[in-house]
Amino acid sequence: MAAGFGRCCRVLRSISHFHWRSQHTKANRQREPGLGFSFEFTEQQKEFQATARKFAREEIIPVAAEYDKTGEVVLFFFF
Repeated sequence: MAAGFGRCCRVLRSISHFHWRSQHTKANRQREPGLGFSFEFTEQQKEFQATARKFAREEIIPVAAEYDKTGEVVLFFFF
């Protein structure tokens, strides 16, 4: 019985030291050592940001003051 418990402990210890990595993540091997994280947007993220800013500039900002005054909730922005 004690031998089985010892074996379980060894297995759990070996599992806890293994560094699991999701099958969907890969190590970033292209960054230079010591540079840390990169917070730069990808091209797709930059395009999304530009689209969101354009929408806010053209659709929200022109009517925002009036909706703030009246307290009206505009649902078409959310759907």
